Amino acid sequence: MRQARATFSESMVRFGDPRLPAPFELKCANTTPVTGTGRWVDDKTWVYDFTQDVPAGVRCEFNLKPGLKSIAGEAVTGPAQYKFSTGGPSCLPATR
Repeated sequence: MRQARATFSESMVRFGDPRLPAPFELKCANTTPVTGTGRWVDDKTWVYDFTQDVPAGVRCEFNLKPGLKSIAGEAVTGPAQYKFSTGGPSCLPATR
């Protein structure tokens, strides 16, 4: 996995302004730091590009920043936290 993406239903930023702040705080649980950078790709889509492939067994959460609003000034509603895991090794039952 090299990228996480969030798509909002309303315009959040003016298209083409890369200086705008990220809508999320990112935390990943791993023995080595998981790094990357976030950016807006259009008025509704924000992506986080990981510096390198995220290894198996990493759990990450994206928390919406408090008070986040659309361009129209509407508060963002819905879940405030999004989680994902890159999984890990699993054991399957032996077949006979």
